[in-house]
Formats: sequence, structure tokens, C-alpha cells
Amino acid sequence: MRSKSTPQLTEKPLLFLDTSVLFAAVFSALGDSRALFHLGELGVVELWVGPRVLQEADEVVSEKFPHTRPLLAQFLALSNVQVGPQPDEAILEAAHQWVANPPDARVLAEAVAARIEFFVTLDRKHFIENPALRGAVPFKMGTAGDCLAWLRNVLRA
Repeated sequence: MRSKSTPQLTEKPLLFLDTSVLFAAVFSALGDSRALFHLGELGVVELWVGPRVLQEADEVVSEKFPHTRPLLAQFLALSNVQVGPQPDEAILEAAHQWVANPPDARVLAEAVAARIEFFVTLDRKHFIENPALRGAVPFKMGTAGDCLAWLRNVLRA
């Protein structure tokens, strides 16, 4: 989990979910990613995705796992997942400097544009262990398990 600075916590913590987290929630009934969706459903957190995240998830699910499409749609609806704004050019340019893979840079830019507090991803290579992101983004970043640990501390305070 890395952060340039920790933004002031809103009434409900704002979490941005990467495509990998959406897939993990669909395919694992007991995993940490699914737990985040339950917290969204209970109204404990606000879950956000970007337009690219939704597009990517829909493309992969439609092509490789079409039988899971209704389940993904149900999770998104029941958990009140919000779609963030398109990032502006300045944010996109910065994200491309931090992340070499263009689709992942776009996802990162969407997270920045959404002004979230925690970016949840399972992508260690491009995000979690990316040294270019250390101190560069204005939010915490980590796996669903990292996020749950962060939430336990934040919600206790």
C-alpha cells in the first residue's frame, strides 16, 4: 500500500476496483474481493470503477465466461458500484509516465479522476510493485486483502 498523501476520509471510504478485482469477486465466493462487494451492498463503502474497467470486464466475460455476465451485473447493481468520470489529458499523460502498459495506464488515470481513497487491484506487476507509483498517486493502493486491513483501521478511528 503506497500513498503520496492520505486524502481526508469521506463519510464512506471510496474504493476504486480494478478489473482483476471484479473477476476475483465473480469467481471466488469467499475471497476478499467478494467481501468488498458485500461492504458496498451494506453501504459501508462506496465502490467505483472506470469506464475502461467496465468495458474490459464486459469484453473478457462476454468472450471467455459468458455464463458469468449476469452474476457480474448483479454484483455491480447490488453493491451500488458507481462509474467514475473519464480522465482528462493531463491525468492520462501522467498515468502513461507511471505505467508502461497503455490499458493499465488508462485504468490508473480513471482511478485518479475518480478521487478515490483506495485503489484495489490484484495486478502486482503494473500497480502494486511498480516503483514509479511510489509516492506519485494521491491514494492508497493494494490488494483486496490490503484494502480490508486498511478499512478495519479507518473504520475503528
